[in-house]
Amino acid sequence: MSDRAGLDAVKAALARMGAVEVCRRLNLDRPSVATGGGLLVLCPWHGDGTPSCKVDTRSGAIVAFCHACKAGGDALDLVAAVHGLDPSSKAAFPEVLKLAASLAGVDLGDVRSGAYVPPPAHPAPPPPTLPPA
Repeated sequence: MSDRAGLDAVKAALARMGAVEVCRRLNLDRPSVATGGGLLVLCPWHGDGTPSCKVDTRSGAIVAFCHACKAGGDALDLVAAVHGLDPSSKAAFPEVLKLAASLAGVDLGDVRSGAYVPPPAHPAPPPPTLPPA
């Protein structure tokens, strides 16, 4: 498996978690305002006193955008911002990917070896129980 497979697996796992859970795990959910499947949170790119950064899930991906400073990006950009890292830096990117993988519960070693099997997007509902005949 390629590094690209690891990147894709991490982004997909974070998207399956959803914006609210990603924000909770990054400690961005306090204070926050619910916004139809996402959250308006304090911006991790600039110090702000009121929630101005919208984090939600769009087209199967976590997306963040700050209405105050205009910074934003995908799930990895959000993880990087919370940890004070630059995801565009070749030196910092492996650390950003490792932090995001840990957050998402993805073992990058398993992805690279081909052993990683992503969990289902939604657990299967239990079979219906019928009354005795």
